[in-house]
Amino acid sequence: MSVRQWRYSSAVLATFVVAVGNMSLFLSAALAQGSLKESVSDECSIANIKQYVTQIEKNYSSELETKFKKCAAVAVPWLIEQTKVNNADTQVTAISLLAMIGTPASSAAPRLIELLQRSQNEDLRILAVGALPTVASAENLKSIITVLSSTLKDKNQDLRFGSALSLANLYKNGNKIFFSSDNADALRKIISKEVVPTLITAFRSDDIRFIAVDALIQIGEDAIPALTSALTSAFQDKDKDVRFATVEALGRIGKDSIPK
Repeated sequence: MSVRQWRYSSAVLATFVVAVGNMSLFLSAALAQGSLKESVSDECSIANIKQYVTQIEKNYSSELETKFKKCAAVAVPWLIEQTKVNNADTQVTAISLLAMIGTPASSAAPRLIELLQRSQNEDLRILAVGALPTVASAENLKSIITVLSSTLKDKNQDLRFGSALSLANLYKNGNKIFFSSDNADALRKIISKEVVPTLITAFRSDDIRFIAVDALIQIGEDAIPALTSALTSAFQDKDKDVRFATVEALGRIGKDSIPK
């Protein structure tokens, strides 16, 4: 896999595969320092956490992931601190483990946003982009959407690529975050108002145009109103690629989406 492909996969999958190779070293160092405290539950003891990681390296399973997630109360605060150490391998693994824990690691969102906005390490920034949708919650959703919409315009092409995919992924899985129809409706409004227009604007960027189209297709029917509104101006646009992208997105969402 090339560096470019790795970066793209990182943004979408939070680099779980990449991180697994670093986990043993990461946890061994932490255990030697006594950083990870014993949980009140035997299942979340240091020895068991280390065993889970070793087993994940050899043969990942959803059962192992479930066991690891049960240790979130102990692991998440510590993992957040590990993202602050001056060691890229440790930071990579910490971010990836937070992403694997998912919504129970929602308290990590501010730190991931900080890394995305301030880190000088582009790979860490890309990792943060991939991790943010996985730790989304009802409380931090809007801030995550805001920062991902911003990085969709970043000078780093790989980061723009990852941001577009993460926005679509957040929308596709967003309803799992909520526990009421009111909150689900709120998510839809945020996506319609902020995310879809940002993705349509990305049609003008040659390097991520096709990614924006695919992201809008993942969003589906909720992207149709904005795309339909954009269709008239697209037909008048001098850039044929912008015109094509708009029509393609509408057409691939569904044959009934193009206005007659």
